[in-house]
Amino acid sequence: MINVSSTLNILLRHVRSLIPFVIILPNTRQALVKKMYLDYLKNCKFTLPTTLPLINFIQRSLVELYSLDPTVTYQHGFVFLRQLAVHLRTATQNKKPENIQRVYNWQFVHALGLWTSVIGVLYNNKEKLIQQLVHPLPELIVGTIRLVPTARYYPLRFHCVRLLIKLAQLTPVFVSDGLMDQFYELVVNYLVHYTHHVTFPELVYPLILKCI
Repeated sequence: MINVSSTLNILLRHVRSLIPFVIILPNTRQALVKKMYLDYLKNCKFTLPTTLPLINFIQRSLVELYSLDPTVTYQHGFVFLRQLAVHLRTATQNKKPENIQRVYNWQFVHALGLWTSVIGVLYNNKEKLIQQLVHPLPELIVGTIRLVPTARYYPLRFHCVRLLIKLAQLTPVFVSDGLMDQFYELVVNYLVHYTHHVTFPELVYPLILKCI
């Protein structure tokens, strides 16, 4: 029986079979990984429960490929993180809807997620080049959280908080206490809408248990 899991396993084996060719063809490696990164972003444009397994699979494959050559990874990371930073700076300086949309979308969030995983894996391998990318990434994620602090974007901000926590787990980067302040602020702002609802006790009780 063919299902999503079996299909992804087949694809993963296929990608792994290509790794030796990537290793022995250094001139092709950079172009190949760049093409995969751009295709990854294209596949992230519409994120649904049905497409998320494929997106996660491509992300894991890219992490494996980037781990083969830290030099290429640093070059790509520097360029692509800078592109994300440019979009964020433009949206921060001029909060037109189209500028905000270039930041608050699935492609931007999944790009942050990919670089969080890549930098975390290679940092643990003590790659000095990659260590230079550690500090710009959390600044970029925090800037994304602060761009539009409204209830509409709570889900996106929670995704970013998860990335900061993951980065702190994988690297010695310091995530300031302000992260927890923002987390509690988001939770309180969310719960305040349901304070007069009959289900409020059931909604808040599990949260209290987890925070104890």
